[in-house]
Amino acid sequence: MHRRSFIKKTCAFCFTAGALGTTTQISGCAVSGAKLLKIDAENKVIRVAKTEFDGHKMRVIRSKDWDFDIALVKKGEQYTAMSLMCTHIEEPLMLAGDIFICNMHGSRFSNEGEVLQGPAQKSLEKLKTEVETDYIIIKLS
Repeated sequence: MHRRSFIKKTCAFCFTAGALGTTTQISGCAVSGAKLLKIDAENKVIRVAKTEFDGHKMRVIRSKDWDFDIALVKKGEQYTAMSLMCTHIEEPLMLAGDIFICNMHGSRFSNEGEVLQGPAQKSLEKLKTEVETDYIIIKLS
């Protein structure tokens, strides 16, 4: 199937499913399979409650204070925040299983932000994170 046909069919499916009420939440194709958290930053800081990760390894954050969604990935007790912007031509990335894909030219990135397939050559931009008792802090700068 050609890319254009695929996009038309899958977007039509999402739209139809949403219109019929067969899904509980469609917040955008870019985050299918992950819970989307809409959190506004305060003083260029996003605070995510650790409880959001109960039983989960990844969350996608959308903030009006950042141009792209942010993936927040938990590995052990470490948290990594990455801007979901393709490093090839600054297009938004889509979550597909546990990897990120750019629909523009097909670049693929691991859930750790490393390039799996070009044309992108640089890893995803990582944002500074800190862990507090009950929160993960993401610093937007």
